[in-house]
Amino acid sequence: MATSKEDVDVIKLYADEAFTKKDDFLSKYHISQNGITQEEASR
Repeated sequence: MATSKEDVDVIKLYADEAFTKKDDFLSKYHISQNGITQEEASR
């Protein structure tokens, strides 16, 4: 059975990402501030 919108705890799901410092977020998800490389774009 599908989960209804009322059953989803958005704060629980996304609070960690929402309150993570920018540099920590970029490091955790391996994101470059310069964007993606040509190789990554062609995948």
